[in-house]
Amino acid sequence: DETEDADDVNLVVLVDKKNTKESDGVFIYDSRDFDNPALTWPEMNTSDPETLREFIDLSVRDYPASNYVLVTKSGHAWCGICPDLSTDEPSTETNEYWMMPIDGMRQAIEDSEIGHLDMILLDGDNMASIEAYYELRNVVDVFVGSQQDVPIDGMPYRLMLGDLIDEPTMSPEKFACRIVEDFVLYYNNTGGNKVAMDHQLANSQMAVTAAAFRTGPDGASAERVVGSFMDMVSWMLYGMDYGELTGLEEAPVRTDWIPTHRPLIASARDFALIGKMADQAGYEWLPDVYSWSQMLSDYVNPDSPLYWDLGTGGSPGFIERATVFKNEINESRIGMAQCQLLNRSGNSDPHGLNIWFPPTWLQWEELDMTRERTYAYDGMGSWIDIPREYYCVDC
Repeated sequence: DETEDADDVNLVVLVDKKNTKESDGVFIYDSRDFDNPALTWPEMNTSDPETLREFIDLSVRDYPASNYVLVTKSGHAWCGICPDLSTDEPSTETNEYWMMPIDGMRQAIEDSEIGHLDMILLDGDNMASIEAYYELRNVVDVFVGSQQDVPIDGMPYRLMLGDLIDEPTMSPEKFACRIVEDFVLYYNNTGGNKVAMDHQLANSQMAVTAAAFRTGPDGASAERVVGSFMDMVSWMLYGMDYGELTGLEEAPVRTDWIPTHRPLIASARDFALIGKMADQAGYEWLPDVYSWSQMLSDYVNPDSPLYWDLGTGGSPGFIERATVFKNEINESRIGMAQCQLLNRSGNSDPHGLNIWFPPTWLQWEELDMTRERTYAYDGMGSWIDIPREYYCVDC
C-alpha cells in the first residue's frame, strides 16, 4: 500500500509449542491479535522443509504483500536451522534436536506458491556462512545474518519491526541494512548511547556483528563470490583455476604450496577468528573467510610488511585470486555493522561471511556431524573434496 501505517505490514508467526500435552501443536499468529492464534495446526516437525513450505503458502495466500521476508530461528551455519525434537517423547538427555538442512530450506522456498522471497533473515548462530549464502542464492534476493553466535534474545525484533512500520515501502535492501544496524545497537552501548529500551544485555563488551548480502539476478553475485573462492583454493591445490578442472576426472595435486605455507595458513585462520577465543562459544572453526584470504595474501606478498620469507619469492598467483575474491565479497555486501569491542580489537576483522574451517583433524572426526553435507562450496557436488584436505591445518 502507498500509505505508511502499521496496517501496511503483515506479521505472521509460526510457533511450535511443546510444553504440555494440552499445548502440543503448531500455532499461527498474526499482527491483528498476538494473544490468540489465527489458526492451529496439529503437532508437526518444524525442522521439516515441508512444514516451512506450508507456512509460506499460507502466508502468501492469506496475507498478500508487495515484498516477502522470511525469518527463521536457531541454527548453526551450514548444519541447518529451525531445530525440533527428533521424537515425540518429553525431552530427555538422549533426545536430539534435528535441524532443517539449508538445501531443504531452499527447496521449500522453491516449491512454494511464490517460489522466491525478497529477503531471508537467518536468526541463528553463525548462519551468515558462505555455504548458506550460496545455497540460497536462487530463492532469495537479500541474505541477512550473523557470522558468529547470536545472543539469547536473537535479532532486534522490536527495533527492526518498528523501522518497517514507520516506513513500510522501504526496499528489502534498505530494510536489511536497518536490521544489521539495529542488531548491533540492541546489544551494545553504541557510540556511548544506550538503546531506547533498558536492555540488560546492551553493553559495550558483547562481540556482535551482522551483515546483509545481495544474491544478484539468478544468484549471479553469490556465484561470483563462490566461483572466485574456488579459483583461489584450486590454485592452492592444483595451480589452476577451478574452471580449468571442469570435466577432469582427476588432477595432479600440488605437493609444494600447502605443505610449504601450512604455518601461514594456520596463522591466517587464527587471525580470522571473530573476537577473542573466549567469545567463540565453541564455534572457533568458523572464521571470517575474507580475513583469512586477506591475511594469507599479505603473508605471501613480498611487498607487504607482513611477508613471511619462506624462500619461495612470494605467490603472485594466490594474491591475484585472493584480490578478486575479496572484491566480489565487497560488491555483493550491501550492509554491515559490528560492535565497539570488534571496532577496537586488533585481532578481529569481520567482513560478513564465515567458512567451515576445522582447526584440527580431531575436530573433523569427532564433532557430531550427524547432518551430512548435501552440497559442496562449488554447489555442484564436484569430485573436489572441500574442505577436509584443504584447510585442516594439523591433519
